[in-house]
Amino acid sequence: MTYSKCFSAILLFMAFSFSAFAQKKDEIATKLQETPTISVTEMDQKIMGDRGAAHTVTFVAEADAVMDAWRDYCKDEMDQKLKKTKGLYSVENFMYAEISSGPISLYSDAVMTKEGAQLQVWVKSGEQYVSHKDHPDISSNLDKFIRNFAVKFYEDHFEEVIDNQEEKLKDASKALSGIVKDKEKLTDDIEDNKKQVEKNKDEIADAEKEIKELQEKMVELKEENEKLAKENEDLEKKVKDKAKEVEKQQKVVEEQKKQVENIKASASKIK
Repeated sequence: MTYSKCFSAILLFMAFSFSAFAQKKDEIATKLQETPTISVTEMDQKIMGDRGAAHTVTFVAEADAVMDAWRDYCKDEMDQKLKKTKGLYSVENFMYAEISSGPISLYSDAVMTKEGAQLQVWVKSGEQYVSHKDHPDISSNLDKFIRNFAVKFYEDHFEEVIDNQEEKLKDASKALSGIVKDKEKLTDDIEDNKKQVEKNKDEIADAEKEIKELQEKMVELKEENEKLAKENEDLEKKVKDKAKEVEKQQKVVEEQKKQVENIKASASKIK
């Protein structure tokens, strides 16, 4: 694969990933229109080849976001950094009086279910995973800790989602404003075109009237030309007749001239 094709493929993948991510954020925002229920439940789950009571709560969110927030919360509240071991984020043999008076180990994971992102938390006291049946106090404290986390997560998560939706609202409002302006401009253009159409109609009417007058004038001129042509024919005939008269009269003049000359010649001979 050439560099350009490889780069294009990367861009296409990034665009698809971004689109999918945006779609997930929209789905989460839609679900958060109703206040989610925070319910910590105990479930028997497999853990590292064993079984133990997992204290779970399901979020309207993505699993990665829940786990990142859970790790930060444990660091802030317990002063313990969860490390990933065998697919679980855990910390072992530490003291945290808000949950237990003795040392505990904590294991956690976040998985996607049909309902959403499920946070799963196991706590060991000694060699046993704590449960409400065998360790009611520790389990109740753990449930409270998880619930407090859930409340804080949703407070932060709602703020992030609201900011994102408000940004989308801002973009949508801006787009709407642009569409409204475009619509108004198109409406103005329509009105301008209507005015121009009416103006053109008036000009067409004037032009048609002028054409009619010119056609009538043209007919008059043709009739006048025909009349003048007929008069010319008559005049040309008269000119020919006059030419004959001129020729005839010239002969008369010539004869009269000769006669005068003859008379003068005879008169000159008288003495």
